[in-house]
Amino acid sequence: MIAVVLIILILFGAIITFYQYKIVQNDFKENIERLDINVHNTFDVFLNQIKKEISMKTDAILKVDKLSEAFALKDRETLLKQVTPFYKRMSEQNPYLKIMTFRLVDGSTFLRVHKPSMFGDTLNKKRKIIIDTNRLKKRHYGFEVGKLKMTYRIVTPIFYKNEHVGLVEIGIEPEYITDKLDKLFKIKEALLVKKDAIDISLNRVENRAISNFVLARGDKLFRNHLKDITLEQDVTITTAENKNYIIDSDLNLYDHKDKVAAKLLLAYDIDNYLHGVDTIIKNMIVRMFILMFILIFVLNYFINYFTSQMNRLNENLTLKTEELKTVNEMLEQRVIAEVEKNRQKDKQLLDSKLEQMGEMISMIAHQWRQPLNALGLILQNIHIEHQMDMLDEASIQRSVDKGKNLTQTMSKTIDDFRNFFKPNKRKEKFEISDVIENTIDIIGASYEDANITLEINLDDSLALDSYSGEFSQVILNLLSNAKDALVEHKQRDRKVKISSFSKDGQAIITVQDNAGGIPKDIINKIFNPYFTTKEEGKGTGIGLYMSKVIIDTNMDGKLSVNNHKNGAVFTIELTDRLC
Repeated sequence: MIAVVLIILILFGAIITFYQYKIVQNDFKENIERLDINVHNTFDVFLNQIKKEISMKTDAILKVDKLSEAFALKDRETLLKQVTPFYKRMSEQNPYLKIMTFRLVDGSTFLRVHKPSMFGDTLNKKRKIIIDTNRLKKRHYGFEVGKLKMTYRIVTPIFYKNEHVGLVEIGIEPEYITDKLDKLFKIKEALLVKKDAIDISLNRVENRAISNFVLARGDKLFRNHLKDITLEQDVTITTAENKNYIIDSDLNLYDHKDKVAAKLLLAYDIDNYLHGVDTIIKNMIVRMFILMFILIFVLNYFINYFTSQMNRLNENLTLKTEELKTVNEMLEQRVIAEVEKNRQKDKQLLDSKLEQMGEMISMIAHQWRQPLNALGLILQNIHIEHQMDMLDEASIQRSVDKGKNLTQTMSKTIDDFRNFFKPNKRKEKFEISDVIENTIDIIGASYEDANITLEINLDDSLALDSYSGEFSQVILNLLSNAKDALVEHKQRDRKVKISSFSKDGQAIITVQDNAGGIPKDIINKIFNPYFTTKEEGKGTGIGLYMSKVIIDTNMDGKLSVNNHKNGAVFTIELTDRLC
């Protein structure tokens, strides 16, 4: 049995080792690809940087009137005097800037700032970037072989008094970019130029052909191993000086027409990667053998140990069963407790709703008290007039009309309360002052009965796009709490002030009373659910909690409370919904 297990473990270890080897191999390829992408992207960044920088500086030079005038008038001495300071400053800032040439509209050389003694030649009339810039009269960029070597050219047309008079050509050596890449990524580079471009150049080209290109210049690695490089493949692996390299040949240098003018060969030293891969593989093999020996030992141990433990497990089974039973009983008790807790919460919510209904009925009673008294007086007057034989058709009609008006008022009161307490979860635009005034109409009678002076200071211009019904419930809760606080503290000069105004883009609503304020030890608990300062049976502690939820959560605002000199002030801040 152990022999079979050993064979299975060996096969399993071989499969795992092969799988991990493929993972390491893929990681190696991904790292090389990632490095290659970073190099290509960095090359593009540097190229765009030099293109933008040279274009801006060229534009600044051509804005000098005397310079353009000297070129247009073919005054070589004045042009050289005007442009030399610019050229020196640009060359000092960028040592790779080697060429600045002014050419006439026929392509002939008027002034080489880098070599003032060489001018008048027409050798470069055949260069396409010169021809196209003079023909199209717009700036061109691209790699091109000139009189001396391959450089990156920025060629800008020159106009004098809206007339095209020639162009200025600035050349940057590719080493500007390759040297930066070498410092950043520690790579080797070489420049391949297309054969058809070499015919234009006069010298300084190492005639080393590879496919349709010629090795112009580069590290000796490429010169010694040029035959090993295949341009048809983007990547070539070679060995030089006991080091392994991956040569990337898919970085193209384009001319001004986006045609490949040259290639930049990049050689990445992969010795560290390969050494790391070898180390990982060796470590994996060693770990697998160690793991197999450990597994064999552990397996043998457990086979011997298994039999002795079976009896113990059987003995523990009964004990664990009893423990499980106990745990189940405890869980059942916890479930019962949670259910009871939720029932209590439901009961409190129901009590809160009943309390709200009671308050609504109380408010309706306050609103109906005066019209009922008036209706009773009308009936009493009819009785008295009848006894005194003064009742006629006109007095009956007057009494009926007054009675109808009173009953219509009482019916409207019912409609107002039904609309006020009707649930509405649809957002709508409403004026804050209208909602507050409607709420005051609902609770106003109870304020009069409690001898409370209500001071109203509202900004009629404030409007919200939110839930008007929920907002009115909050105002009603705050006004009801202020009334209850004044009645409970038996304040004689009872006052409540409600205000609305705007501040820093916010709508601010305050409800302030003079009931003595909220004790410091409970003010931070005032918005907790089921927390109340009222006597038992007179409050559930839900009103302020629900008001806090409505303002802070549903309306994206803030409800807070503070004490002032002789009472409490509740503040509503609504930020994002202000219209």
